[in-house]
Amino acid sequence: MESLELYFTGSNLIPSALLLLSMLYWMGIIVGAMDVELFDFDFEMDADSDSILDLGFVPLRFLNLGSVPLMVWGSVFSISFWGVSMGFDGQQPPVETGPVAMALFRNGGIALILTKILTQPLCGRFVHREPNTIEDLIGQNCVVTTTEVNDRVGQAEYQTEGAPLLLNVRANAGELVKGDLARIVGFDEEKHVYVVTSERNTA
Repeated sequence: MESLELYFTGSNLIPSALLLLSMLYWMGIIVGAMDVELFDFDFEMDADSDSILDLGFVPLRFLNLGSVPLMVWGSVFSISFWGVSMGFDGQQPPVETGPVAMALFRNGGIALILTKILTQPLCGRFVHREPNTIEDLIGQNCVVTTTEVNDRVGQAEYQTEGAPLLLNVRANAGELVKGDLARIVGFDEEKHVYVVTSERNTA
């Protein structure tokens, strides 16, 4: 009981509460009571913008918020915050308002630095990237599936790791027939079709 009281006394109260909330969150994820993206927020900012709002995100981005999911970051911070607090104030935390505020400021600052260091290897590992984007397909080969492909009509298949991707395509020069191997060389955004050329023309 004395240890439990120590954890929730003075400057140890907030870090212990944060750690408890973090543990409850992950328990909720494990039992399926919460969605892993429930508290996930987007901290994207425009690098070319001079907006005060965008500039306000700079410290958050520096601390890896936005590069690491919020609850993963928060869990690392709560563990760091609690560990630092226990290290400095684990025996007898300050109980008066002034010393408590100073201890929280010191412990929180150190925890932020530790969180930055510990989450750095995780940056970019949680980014979901859509497969088979336009950029991915340009330069790849596909096989004509319709009777012909010209500058007006045509379809082709692009082989993926799963089911083949059926593409609407148009030839940039000449015509292709069913079974021809074609190279994707561009994308017409107005018509939403891929531009292809015969693989023989690119050899």
